[in-house]
Amino acid sequence: MGRPRLSEEARNEASKRLITAAKKLIEREGLAGVTIRGVAAEAGSYMAEQYMYFKDLDELLLFACVDVLQDYARELSEVQHKVVGPEENYLAVWEVFCHHAFRQPACMNHLFFSPHSHRLDEVIAAYYKLYPELLADKDEALRAMMRGSDLPFRNMQILRPLALPSTSQERLALVNTATVAYFRSLLEYKIRNPQDICDEMRTRKMLEACKLFLRLL
Repeated sequence: MGRPRLSEEARNEASKRLITAAKKLIEREGLAGVTIRGVAAEAGSYMAEQYMYFKDLDELLLFACVDVLQDYARELSEVQHKVVGPEENYLAVWEVFCHHAFRQPACMNHLFFSPHSHRLDEVIAAYYKLYPELLADKDEALRAMMRGSDLPFRNMQILRPLALPSTSQERLALVNTATVAYFRSLLEYKIRNPQDICDEMRTRKMLEACKLFLRLL
């Protein structure tokens, strides 16, 4: 006979136990130091159990990093209520995003540039299904993130209103790709060289690049 099927509540509790273990390891060892064996030891489980609830370690780490988005989403919501016009909104979104990304570079890099990042909206929705108490009714920015996709898709939603009628779709896509690629290079450089320049300077470089790319539209 096979093993009895776990109830949804039991599966949710097991998933949360593994996510909590991964979070603790991230705090102690850093994201790069987390292993399947380490999660199993921290959670008091066996390594194969993780594959019952997550596709692989990368997906588990994606769940473990979702908390990083909460402060970002809430600050973004506050800022967007104050901006006027699509360009001011575009630059404000990038400024807030950089502020939080450079403060938690490894987690933000994993959220937006890992093998499962294209499913980030699904992961966020699943995470808050496990932890509904963390999602207040007023957290519209977090709910909006559940309706998005990867970073290029998200950026395109706020970039498109800035395009001129004469801007081709190819040029718009190129600007979008270049913007995200430049941000990724800054983020990866921060991970490799955390003390090289201050985060304020990194953010300033990103905003200058955004303004330069916008001239191409």
